[in-house]
Amino acid sequence: MLQQETRDFLSRIHPLDLLPASAIEALCEDIGLEYFRRGVKVLDQGGSAAEHLFVIKRGTVSMFLTADDGGELIIDYRGEGEYFGLLSVISGDPPRSNVRAEEDSIGLLIPKERLLAVLEEHPAVSDRLVRSYFLDFVDKTYEETRRRHSGFTNGHRILFATPVGDLIRREPVSAPESTSIQEAAQLMGEQKISSLVVADSSGAPVGIMTDRDLREKIVAQGRDLSQPVSTIMSSPIIQVDASEPCSEALFKMMRYNIHHVLVTQEDRFRGMVTNHDFMVLQGSSPTLLVRKVLETLNFEHLEETRERLERTVATLSREGAKAHDISRVITEVARKQVAQIAALAEAELGAPPASLTVFLLGEAGRSELCLHRAPELALACDEAQSGPRGLASTYCHRLQDRFEGVRVPIRFRDGESVKSFSEWRDHLLRWLEEPETVPARAGLFEMIAVTGDAHSLEALRVDMVRAAAADEAFRSRLVAETVSNRPPLGFLGRVVVATSGEHRDRLDLYKKGVAPLADVVRVLALEKGILARSTLGRLRELRSRHDYAHADEIENALEYLQTLRIHQQLAHLATAEEPDDLLDPQTLANSERKSLKEAFQLIAALHDSLSRRYGVRAESE
Repeated sequence: MLQQETRDFLSRIHPLDLLPASAIEALCEDIGLEYFRRGVKVLDQGGSAAEHLFVIKRGTVSMFLTADDGGELIIDYRGEGEYFGLLSVISGDPPRSNVRAEEDSIGLLIPKERLLAVLEEHPAVSDRLVRSYFLDFVDKTYEETRRRHSGFTNGHRILFATPVGDLIRREPVSAPESTSIQEAAQLMGEQKISSLVVADSSGAPVGIMTDRDLREKIVAQGRDLSQPVSTIMSSPIIQVDASEPCSEALFKMMRYNIHHVLVTQEDRFRGMVTNHDFMVLQGSSPTLLVRKVLETLNFEHLEETRERLERTVATLSREGAKAHDISRVITEVARKQVAQIAALAEAELGAPPASLTVFLLGEAGRSELCLHRAPELALACDEAQSGPRGLASTYCHRLQDRFEGVRVPIRFRDGESVKSFSEWRDHLLRWLEEPETVPARAGLFEMIAVTGDAHSLEALRVDMVRAAAADEAFRSRLVAETVSNRPPLGFLGRVVVATSGEHRDRLDLYKKGVAPLADVVRVLALEKGILARSTLGRLRELRSRHDYAHADEIENALEYLQTLRIHQQLAHLATAEEPDDLLDPQTLANSERKSLKEAFQLIAALHDSLSRRYGVRAESE
């Protein structure tokens, strides 16, 4: 009876429930039953490797880390039907955390040899067990890393986690399109609002009138106040769903340089949020930083933006903003800086002899910049106008020199960043067909216009993605390049750092962590013809539309590595050092070092998977 009860119990635990009855039967052979009195430590962090997989039949255990000062950091509680000790059993390494019974508990002990034999016969179940560790332990360690560096607590109201619908403080106010400007202005005054939604005959929002419109379009231009409000409204109106985080509304304000965003819920108008609402919630808003950039009238004042940006990033980090949201803020500010530098340069150099498109690519195109990495730029000329290879080329290089003369980190690639649109197309096609003859520029799959002809640039990018999706030979060459950047893992999977030179005892978090993950995801996205630029956007589409099994793991690892980068750079700035991507792993807490190792092991596994599928060998650097 007891044996049957044990079989039934194990068969209800995921992912063991995926095993056939014969495999469950095998696990039950030699299985042990042990009683743990409350307060007893079952496993020791860094102690002897576990010889059993512990499955909790009754009771609760805590998993905690011992800090350098002897304090305890609880990372999880587990109860009936959950397990612990898995990674120690599989790897033979010491346990990664302490485990203590928080109440009188009973555990089933599956012997190591029995477990490994069953998992070897059923690799799909083994994979799910190991993935459950990464998504659980590493994610909790990541949260602790954020708390340790930022002072973040769950009690704070976090700008980047609050649903935008929570900011709505009053019922929406709207007026029909036929309302006169004077009536609309009176309504705004009566309601004490800075914007008014304009609705069509069905009540659907079609535009917005703001207090800025009243100043710039009516007072300044002396318009007839009896005209309908539809003659001065801004349309289409920028919208965000009430369930989305405030960050989405904030990024739309930054991108479109607006101060009001319409909030909808189930296609119904819920209300309006403004930049002031973010200031009330957070105390400051990155949109103010963007506005300062756009108001800059000379090159010298642009340099002040860097200090403002660093302070903004420090604030966002302290308040618990996720790394990918902070990177989007940094990138959006960089976009606005580039646009403003282009405008200031044109005012200084005169109008260009041919229409120019300034665009970002690579990390900046993916909206994944940090404080250290400079956005990469390139220029495209309109060859239909005069002198694309003569006067226009000379002008472009003068513009390039002007960009590089500003103390704002921006970079061009020497000798290949200024081309006409047709030259860019020829360059990209030759790269797809004969990559050995053309310098590799995978970042062009993420190019995005800052000024100029965004439509032509996007059409070129879409053509590239579709061509790559249909060309397995090209992707195979891209995979060979991707897997050549091996993660820094040495003997027994230890993290390897430089042993000599300027970067001794440190590793490059971007080059060896963030970039390899972005490169892998780019290949996976190209296989499916996914048009998203950002790594996160690509992962979400791979997960939702293509059921990619490792999307969550990669997202967690990328977020963790980006978090370490940002904290490292802020720590440098706090001591008046120039920020960089170099990290000494010994400065991390023990749990953080283990999570860093897990992230690199994930990269190695992804590289191996791509190498096998495409039949390419990873060559050492």
